Amino acid sequence: MELKWLEDFLALAELGGFSRAAEARNVTQPAFGRRIRALEHWLGTSLIDRSSHPPELTPAGRRFRESAAELVRDMHRLRRDLRQEAGDAGDTVVIAAPHVLALSVVPKWLSEIKRAMPPFRVRLINDNVHDCIQDMIAGEADFLINFYHPQIPLVLDPRRFPYVSLGMERLLPFAQRTETGEARHRLPGTAEAPVPYLTYGSGTFLERAIDLHLAQMPLVAHLASCVENSIAGSLKAMAADGQGLAWLPEAAVGTDDLGRRLASAGDESWNVSLGLRLYWGSERGGRLAKRVWHHMLERIGED
Repeated sequence: MELKWLEDFLALAELGGFSRAAEARNVTQPAFGRRIRALEHWLGTSLIDRSSHPPELTPAGRRFRESAAELVRDMHRLRRDLRQEAGDAGDTVVIAAPHVLALSVVPKWLSEIKRAMPPFRVRLINDNVHDCIQDMIAGEADFLINFYHPQIPLVLDPRRFPYVSLGMERLLPFAQRTETGEARHRLPGTAEAPVPYLTYGSGTFLERAIDLHLAQMPLVAHLASCVENSIAGSLKAMAADGQGLAWLPEAAVGTDDLGRRLASAGDESWNVSLGLRLYWGSERGGRLAKRVWHHMLERIGED
């Protein structure tokens, strides 16, 4: 049995629908449904009456809901206490960030912070967007640096996780640069010859942001998904190798060998703008993290 199964069940019980709960948990609906069934299989009983619309908790589900909430609270509290006893709340700041931001945004932000504060240690947790959010909720990190899109809600209560803006990032379409300097694949493509598309995967944060942007475009993008990979660095390498087109964070493209092998695959209308936010886990309790947070607030006040 996994802790995330309990958290999934509690989200479903609160929101009353598989699609809404899956969105809140930042996971695809089929994957979310499989996790609920896995929990039911582990317990040996049905928790959800799927014949009703919207689905309702069975008597066993209603009985289990309170116990599940208590288990989740106890596990998070115990993990937080153990980590604090081990010293994470002392001279170490723990930062969670998606892979691509851990490589691009986090080093720059840390450099600015460390110039203004006494030396301190950092432990970086880099994962996909969904797991970074869960790490933050579970109290495993002092800070989360993440993307933000106004139409893609994140399940982070601002009372527990206040945030400040770190600016903007853009996703730009790139494909392999040919000998003439043009992109091998270009938007929008045609119905007869769709553009081979290197995607982050249905339901992922970045893919949802791209889909929302494409839905608002006056031109239809003719794309044929050929590879699915949630790591931007992997998609960058595949695009540079000529395997297709990928929307990549601008900061991740850079001028390294792979970056020099890429070319813009569309004009600026295809660019996707995303916010960058720094969230603070105010309940984690680290004095050093609190000093970092107050430094950020002071810096914003000066700006």
